[in-house]
Amino acid sequence: MRHRFGTAVAAAIIGMSLVGAASAGAAATPAAPYVTLPSVLVTNVGQHPQLVGQYGNRGGTTLNDVTFACTLVHSDGSVAPLQELTSTPFTAPFIPGQNANFQFEGTAFKVGSGTQVQCTVSGIEAGTGITRTATSNISTIQVNP
Repeated sequence: MRHRFGTAVAAAIIGMSLVGAASAGAAATPAAPYVTLPSVLVTNVGQHPQLVGQYGNRGGTTLNDVTFACTLVHSDGSVAPLQELTSTPFTAPFIPGQNANFQFEGTAFKVGSGTQVQCTVSGIEAGTGITRTATSNISTIQVNP
């Protein structure tokens, strides 16, 4: 009886160690950069609209060499060229779950809804060297009288 019990315990320990080894060797979820903007920003002539967004890493692997940029997709002249308020965007390695905010400011000169902005964040996934990129929705700035 003792021999069967000892064999069962040994088999259980070996089985658990094999399961543990398989779990430890499983790949982490990939890095998943994201960037978000409001779909519409409403302001009035003479005001200084501030476009605020967020970018980060929703994945399970660190994102290195992060780059961040926003571009003016289209302008009808209703808002002066947006100027970034922060001197340098946060580009340090983004660990899983980390994020940062950004803010741009402009001046609303005339009525219109043709100023559109889009942002992109990109980085290199730790361990794989794969470049991961995300592009935001297009945000439209609507200027009322």
